[in-house]
Amino acid sequence: LKAETSRLDFKFSAPEKNFDMDRVKGMVGKLLTVKDAASATALEVIAGGKLFNVVVDTDATGKALLNKGQLKHRVTLIPLNKIDGRTATPAQQQAANQIAGDKAALSLDLVGYDAEVDAAIKYVFGKSFVCKDSATAQKVAFAPNVRSVCVTLEGDVFNPSGTLTGGSRNKQGGMLSALHKLMEAEADLKVAQAKLDANMNTAKANAKAASASKDALRALEVAQHKAALIAEREKNSELGQLTDARDSLAAEAEGVRKEADQARTRAKEAVARAKELETQHKDFEKGAKADDAAHKKKLKAAKDAAKKAETAAKKAAGEVQKAKLAVEAAIEQLAAAKELAEKAMASALTADKEAEAAEQEVIKVTADYEVARGELDARKERAAACDKAIGVAKKEANAARKRVEKANLEIKKLERNADKLAKRAKDGASEAEALAKANPWLESERSLFGKAGTEYDFEAQDPEEALEELEVAQENLQNLTSKINRKVMAMFDKAESEYRDLSEKKAILLNDKDKIMSAITELDEKKRAALHTTWQKVTKDFGSIFGTLLPGTTAKLDEPEGGTYVDGLEVKVAFGGVWKQSLTELSGGQRSLLALSLILALLLFKPAPVYILDEVDAALDLNHTQNIGRMIKAHFPHSQFIVVSLKEGMFSNANVIFRTRFVEGVSTVTRTVPDGSKAEKTKGKSKGTAGALKENAQPARASRVR
Repeated sequence: LKAETSRLDFKFSAPEKNFDMDRVKGMVGKLLTVKDAASATALEVIAGGKLFNVVVDTDATGKALLNKGQLKHRVTLIPLNKIDGRTATPAQQQAANQIAGDKAALSLDLVGYDAEVDAAIKYVFGKSFVCKDSATAQKVAFAPNVRSVCVTLEGDVFNPSGTLTGGSRNKQGGMLSALHKLMEAEADLKVAQAKLDANMNTAKANAKAASASKDALRALEVAQHKAALIAEREKNSELGQLTDARDSLAAEAEGVRKEADQARTRAKEAVARAKELETQHKDFEKGAKADDAAHKKKLKAAKDAAKKAETAAKKAAGEVQKAKLAVEAAIEQLAAAKELAEKAMASALTADKEAEAAEQEVIKVTADYEVARGELDARKERAAACDKAIGVAKKEANAARKRVEKANLEIKKLERNADKLAKRAKDGASEAEALAKANPWLESERSLFGKAGTEYDFEAQDPEEALEELEVAQENLQNLTSKINRKVMAMFDKAESEYRDLSEKKAILLNDKDKIMSAITELDEKKRAALHTTWQKVTKDFGSIFGTLLPGTTAKLDEPEGGTYVDGLEVKVAFGGVWKQSLTELSGGQRSLLALSLILALLLFKPAPVYILDEVDAALDLNHTQNIGRMIKAHFPHSQFIVVSLKEGMFSNANVIFRTRFVEGVSTVTRTVPDGSKAEKTKGKSKGTAGALKENAQPARASRVR
C-alpha cells in the first residue's frame, strides 16, 4: 500500500537556513481522509490532478520551494493565504438536497481534514457533488438552481456545461482507495502497537517490582548480618569481659562467704563443746572423784580437744580474717566492676537501642519485603494476564492478517477473473465485430436473432446438431482448401481496408485544402479592402496636398488601363482640368512638388508626431516655398515639423525662427518669434553655415527652417 501511494510523498530540501518544515503541509491526498470507502472513486475523479498539488502556508514559501527547494518534479503549489476557498452556496446545497435527498452529498462533507488546510480542501472539493447513481447525478447537475459538477460512485461525471464523462475504469482501485486502506492498516497497527507498548510497560513495571523485591531481600539479609555482628561484637567487647569477670568474682565471693560461714559454725560448735566439756568437768569434780585417773585422762583428752578446738578456732579465725580481707578486696573489685558494669550497661543500652533500631529496620524491611513480594506476585499475575492478552492479541492480529491476506488473495482472484471476463468480452466483441465485417448480411438479419419461427430461433435449435453440421461444413471446407486460395478474401479485405484508409485521408486532405483556400480567400479580401481604403485615402490627400503646393492643379493615383488597384497604381496630374498623358511633360520643380506631395500623402495616412525636412524647397521658387508652409499648417495640424531652408518664403509660415551667421569668426544663433517679440542671441564656438531654425511655439503646428 505504501508503494502504491508513494506518488503522494513530497520530497524537497530546506530552501533556507532554519526553515520550518511545518510551513509545507504536503500533498492534498495526504491531508485528507475518506469517510466512506465507497465514495473514494468519485472523490478521486473530482480531485483529479489537484490530488497531487502541494499545500504551503504562504506564497512566499511556495516561491522559496520553487527557487531553492531542489524539486525533482514539476509541482503545483496551493498557498493557503491566496487560494480561493469558496464552496457551493447554501442555496445550491439546499436545492440538491431537495432534489436527491440522501442520494447526493457535497464532496467536501465526505472527507476529513485539519482546520489549518481548510481553504485548500474547499478549493478542491467545495463546489461538486457525489451522487449514488447516474439518474440522480443528471438531475442535480442540470437543475437550474444547482448547476454544479456531479460525479457518481462509479466515477461518471455530469458537467452542467453539457459534457458527460465515463466508461472503463481501473479495476484495482484508485489512489484514494489505496490511501484509505493504508490509513486503516496504520490505525490497526497503532492499536496493536499501543497494546504492545502497554504490555511492555507492564512487563517493565513487573521487572522493576522484582528488582525492588530483590533489593528488599538483600536489605533484610544485610540487616540480619548486621544484628549478628552487633551481638558478636558485644560478646567480645570489654563490657562482655567485665561482665564475665563480675560473674566469676561474684561466684568466688559467694564461695568464700560460704566457707566463712562454715568456719564460724565450726568455731561455735568447738566453743560450745568446750563449754560443755568444762561443765561436765565441773560436774565431774563436784559429783564424783572416783576414778581420778580416768577423769584426768578424760580431762586431758578434753583439754587436748579444747586446745585442738582452740587451734582450729584460731585457724578458722585466721581463715575468716583472710576471707574477710578477700571479701573486702572482692567488694572493692566488685565496686570497680559495678562502675565498669554501669558503663557497660550504658554501652549495652546503646547497643540494645541500636539492636532494637536494627530489629525495627529488619521488621520494616521485612514488611516492605512482604509488600513488595505481594506486589510482585500481583504484578506477576497481571504480567501473566498481559502475556495472555498479548498472546490473544497476537492471535487476533495473526488471524486478522490472515483474513487480510485471504481477502487480498480473493480480491486478486476476483480481479483476475474480472480481467479474464473483460478480456473474453472484449475478444467476443472483437470477434463479433470481425464477423459482422466479414459477413455484411448479419446486420440485415440481426433483427431476426432469437425470434421464434425463424432460422435464428436459438432455443429451438439443437446445439449438438448444429455442432455436427459445423463439423461437416469444416470437413467440406478442408477438402476445398486445396482447390481454393483462402488468402484471397484476406487480401481483398486488406486492400479494401487500405482503400478506405486512403479515402479517409484524401477526404481529410481535401477538407484541409478547402479550409486553407477559404482562409487565403478571406485574407485576400481583407488585403483588398485594406488596400482599397489606403488607396482612397492616399489619393484624396495626394490631390489636396498637390493642389495646395501648386494651385490650379490636381493629382490622383489611378488604376492602370486593363487592370485593378491590386495590380498597381499610376500617378495622374491635371493642369486646369486637363490630364497630362505623361509625367515627362512636367518641369523639374513640378516633379519635385509631385514627389513631395505623394510622400506627404503616404505619411499622412499614419501621421508621426515629428518630421524633419532638409531643404525640400531647394529646386523651388519663392511662391512654391510659401505654399509648402501653408500646406504643412493645413494638412498636419497634429505634427511638429523641423524644416531646414535657405529661402525667405519658408520663414513667413514658421512659428519660431533660428538664424545662424558668422560674427567675427564665431557662429551666432538668433531666435526670432514672428509676432514681434524681442530676439534672443546665443553665441557658441561651433562653426556652421548661415541660416535659421524654426521652433514650434504651438505643439499643434510646428516647424523649423534653416
